[in-house]
Amino acid sequence: MCLVDTPGLGSVFEGNTAVTRGFVPHIDAGLVVLGADPPISADELALVQEIARHSSELIFVLNKSDRLPDAERREARAFAERVLAEKLGRPATVLEVSASERLAGTGPARDWQALPIGWPHWPSNRERAWSMQPRSGAPSSSPSESSAN
Repeated sequence: MCLVDTPGLGSVFEGNTAVTRGFVPHIDAGLVVLGADPPISADELALVQEIARHSSELIFVLNKSDRLPDAERREARAFAERVLAEKLGRPATVLEVSASERLAGTGPARDWQALPIGWPHWPSNRERAWSMQPRSGAPSSSPSESSAN
């Protein structure tokens, strides 16, 4: 298994978006990380539609869930699920997570346990697949330079 953390979209560095879009045809499955505020941008939605043309294996997570009050977080999740379902033509479940809470060992469990460990292309060892350890060094700027935790 090879996990690739692409640079994302909307950066002031146009090359980042190009790298992300260029890698899409090579994926077997996608873990789409959305920010909680706003829950999904037009660029992210376009990328999700592009990914869906290459893979039906998609998981959506709403990161930074700790930064919104409960009512706003529920609204953001419902909005993202509704928009994704409309654009993809199928139901879309968005899981709520907070990487900062997970790393600090604080906060509620959120939806970490709902992440599908048996998902195709993922290792069966739950701890290895979903452990959240701080990264060392700078993030890769190229999808060919990837790491697996």
